[in-house]
Amino acid sequence: MRSPAHPRDPPPTLDSGRCVHARGPAASCTACIDVCPRHAWVLENALLGIDPGRCDGCGRCVAACPEGAIDVPGTPLLADWHGDTVALARCGATPGSDLRGRIPCLHALGLRELARLRARGARRLLVADPPCRDCPRAMDGEGLETALVRLAHLLRARGVAPLALERLPLGDWYRALRHARSLDVGRRALLRRFARGIHHAATDDGAPVPLPTADGAAPFPVVAVLDPFRCQGCDACARGCPRDAIRLVRGEEGETAYEVRPARCSGCGLCVDLCEVGAVTLLRDRPTPPPVPLRERRCTHCRAPFREPVVRPVMDRCRICRTSGHAGGPFPPSTAAGPTA
Repeated sequence: MRSPAHPRDPPPTLDSGRCVHARGPAASCTACIDVCPRHAWVLENALLGIDPGRCDGCGRCVAACPEGAIDVPGTPLLADWHGDTVALARCGATPGSDLRGRIPCLHALGLRELARLRARGARRLLVADPPCRDCPRAMDGEGLETALVRLAHLLRARGVAPLALERLPLGDWYRALRHARSLDVGRRALLRRFARGIHHAATDDGAPVPLPTADGAAPFPVVAVLDPFRCQGCDACARGCPRDAIRLVRGEEGETAYEVRPARCSGCGLCVDLCEVGAVTLLRDRPTPPPVPLRERRCTHCRAPFREPVVRPVMDRCRICRTSGHAGGPFPPSTAAGPTA
């Protein structure tokens, strides 16, 4: 049996101030454009917009946006069901006038929203089982199931049970909806849940994906990796990161280093766009990389202070003087061999 035709949901709303393209022309993120099945998103002159005539409101761009700048009406219902905290969601193609738990498409639930449901105490995600294989919005590549697998990997590494998926026939799902008691969990209640040990530890306030804090061996959704053999110490990645996920730190003895804080990384890619030498790479589901120690120098030509990774050969001139020809030629290749990020 083919799935019922999807209603035409309202186009998503864009918080342009949160979109990475609002932070500078260097941004190259096309996550929403790449995932849109109807080619409704348009990027022109570093400005992102949507063609409402093409968009059918499926919301798959919501899950794809690294900065959470896109939203659609509808959200899973957090509820108590037989003494267990669950989240209920149904696809917009399923019939019914009760809008609780209705979202345009189940694949609009990405890693960020699923992690939020788990952080709010949900142990199971109950979805009305639609015949997705016949749906015109059928997901190619990453979708709800893939996001749940990723979340399970991230949570198990922190000693936390994953969010379980249960598909129910539509009638059973509506019975669960009728008998479930809605839960309104605000920020204070969420913190109380953490304090009682639901997740054993609180989340990072700046985290785009709320996960329990963890030691350095636990993976994170997106990790910026800096290649010290390519890095020129220009600070562009640290200055340009909108979430302070890469920062320049100074130790008690005055030593400096680039420190990566993957709990804060959204994966917007702006650090990659800003690096002129390709020293930054974004990797998924990896642990925190070690800091990149730096040495402080003063240019023998212009006398300006500069820094460079300690693994690189010592340079007498800053990168500006080297690339402008004041060093007698272009930037010399590193004599130290090392892996690229």
